[in-house]
Amino acid sequence: QSTWGELKNMMSAFLQSESEDDSVEDDETIEGQCVAILLLVARQSARQRFYLTRKSLIHPQAPNVPWRCLINDLSASSYINLMGVDVNCFWDIILPPFAVRCSQECVPDSTQQRRCLKEKSTKKRIMPPEGILCLVLLWLCSCSEMKLFSMIFGLTPAPLCRYLRWGRQLLLETLLELPECRVEWPSPSRMRTYASMIQSNEPLLSDSFGFVDGVHLPVSQSSDRRIDNAYYNGWTCSHYCSNLFVFAPDGLILYCKLNCPGSWHDSVVAQQLFTILHASTPEPFSLIGDSAFPADKMKTKILTPKKSNSINTNRQHAIHRALTGQRQAAEWGMRQLQGVFSRLKVPLDANDTSKRSEVIQICVRLHQLRTRVIGINQIRNVFVPIWRNGGRSLFDDFQSYLFADIRKADRLARFFSAN
Repeated sequence: QSTWGELKNMMSAFLQSESEDDSVEDDETIEGQCVAILLLVARQSARQRFYLTRKSLIHPQAPNVPWRCLINDLSASSYINLMGVDVNCFWDIILPPFAVRCSQECVPDSTQQRRCLKEKSTKKRIMPPEGILCLVLLWLCSCSEMKLFSMIFGLTPAPLCRYLRWGRQLLLETLLELPECRVEWPSPSRMRTYASMIQSNEPLLSDSFGFVDGVHLPVSQSSDRRIDNAYYNGWTCSHYCSNLFVFAPDGLILYCKLNCPGSWHDSVVAQQLFTILHASTPEPFSLIGDSAFPADKMKTKILTPKKSNSINTNRQHAIHRALTGQRQAAEWGMRQLQGVFSRLKVPLDANDTSKRSEVIQICVRLHQLRTRVIGINQIRNVFVPIWRNGGRSLFDDFQSYLFADIRKADRLARFFSAN
């Protein structure tokens, strides 16, 4: 109404200045001219909007649609590079329970109300379960915009976003029930195994079974001042959500606290972890962390490097270097999450807490699946002796292991025999 009034007053003033006999036009004439101006402006604005039309895209059910070429190739290298999982994880572990949920659930429409496509039409869903799963995994492992996914899947952004939102919900429900994706605190016997793995790499640390550290994931700036203040981190002068992870030496996540406000310090986010350490972690086991955690309260449960001015003996200096070097494993774990699932590098919506939590949880569960089934993990490569089998080094039989068949077919070996 205020805009209409301003336009009407401007039009009246313009007519008064332009009129030869200084007569004022009546209200109906002014309103008609204002409507004509508004329609002209609206038409000009509409011409500046560009759409991705359906005719410009390949049909989503065509045999040569890009996503079908990817999954039908069955290349483990391509699967891991683009979707973060291998062929076995995609087809045998995730897809069967995911497809069952797809057949039982209904696709949400734009008003967030669930409706079943089969009730409105006898046609099948245009995206099969393997296509929806491929869409979610590709989205998680890339920073691309939706228009690129429209070219890959042959759908315009509106239905593609609905399938993506629905697929994330189903994927999280599926991963929460898979035993390969579980996140659990280790038993005392498992802690001893982890401690032995760390001690074999650093003899001075005999009872440490894991690494703890926090990570800040970027979020967008909110128009709500309360939300904006909660997620603003004054140290980095940007907006984040705080997360805390405990990694084992085999690369698994033992504990995680997700989606906390970015203004919280790591020691505040770790309050629940402190309770678990006191209640479920027997002596003398401990974690390796950095100076962000309180050394006075958790002195025996979280080992942190000392300040340089408090190191007096050679042993203290050696332990300081050992802790500083070993806590690097936590950084490897953070890099593993953000490196594979590149969507975590893109600022998430600060106003949508549920979506942000959903995305981070899916990435954590998929990380567990990758570590347990595929075995691709930087921490695991450092602490797990993969080049030993039953105490005997594989290098002892390396020559015969690789070249046994070649040596059998060698026609020149007799000319170089020691006999």
